[in-house]
Amino acid sequence: IMFAAGTSSALAAPELVVRVDGAEVSTNFEQDFGAVGLGDTLSLVVVLRNEGNEDLVFSEDPPIQLSGGFPDQFEVVQPALETGDKLSPNSSTAFRIDFVPTLRFPNLSSNIYIFTNASTSPFHMQVRGQGVAPVMRVSQSGAEMIDGGDYSFPNTETGATAEREFIIENIGDADLVLTEVPPVSIVGGLGETVTTVTQQPDPIVAPGESTSFRVAFAPQQERPYSTRLFVYVNQVDADVNGIFDLNLFGDGVAAEQMDDPNEPAEPNEPIVDEPNEPVVDDPNQPPYADPNELVDDEPNNPTDQQGGDAGHDDDQTGGDEDIDDTQHDGDDATGDAENNDQNPIDDGDDAAAGGDDLENLE
Repeated sequence: IMFAAGTSSALAAPELVVRVDGAEVSTNFEQDFGAVGLGDTLSLVVVLRNEGNEDLVFSEDPPIQLSGGFPDQFEVVQPALETGDKLSPNSSTAFRIDFVPTLRFPNLSSNIYIFTNASTSPFHMQVRGQGVAPVMRVSQSGAEMIDGGDYSFPNTETGATAEREFIIENIGDADLVLTEVPPVSIVGGLGETVTTVTQQPDPIVAPGESTSFRVAFAPQQERPYSTRLFVYVNQVDADVNGIFDLNLFGDGVAAEQMDDPNEPAEPNEPIVDEPNEPVVDDPNQPPYADPNELVDDEPNNPTDQQGGDAGHDDDQTGGDEDIDDTQHDGDDATGDAENNDQNPIDDGDDAAAGGDDLENLE
């Protein structure tokens, strides 16, 4: 009996048993939460049971202590205890650990301590996790677009369309989710009426992957335009707080005047004839004599004789104006000789007239 009583007295003690997911774990247990997106929460429930034969008393306030590493990345929901911060024999309770990363970091860890009157106190657990997040990078022709920045469609002709492709890359370590439908929208300003999204991006972009969208600018007037582009995403940080926006600008300019191939040539434009084009006489036009061509008249033609006499009289009249009467006939002869050379048509008549003048002088 004494032995039995002594044995019963020796066994009278609290005993803390810790279980995770139904399995008993020992001190220095490690719990890895894995990759959790920034702003997300992953929870773990830990069950505490007193399997001893005396009260299990929790000696610290709060009963579950979080210390070391990155304690601000975890939250503890304290267990419900009996009055006096204890658990009676064969009684159970539980607490919850939440991993709530706010840092994008590969190893966020901390320590959990449970202080009791059990012989295994303090019970130690290590918790860790990876804070991951999508990181969106938007670019156009290799140039990175900054959230809240500007992009321009310069000098676009009215009636024409300028289209650009934008690339969305996920350079983070969690899925990038474009949360709105449609994912990209154009809102505000006069530019909203002439700027459209002609191709929408994929709504989910895995880490290391990319997608694209296209924007068209089609000005209708000669004037500047402006509007804003919005992309709603699950990226929540200092760079992109759930919304990526871009200021779009464009200038409508007059269309260039192009030459019409059917328009007639300018009035002063020279017209060049074909170099080898023959010249054809018009049979309906009267003939014209060549002034350098010699014509031999018949010497006894009465018509020519009469014309010669008329010419002779004219020469005499012209001579009277410049010379005296004594020299008149001689000069006429000389003048006739000159006329003979210059007017070959009257050669015969002038010679006869000259002979008559010589007889009178004698």
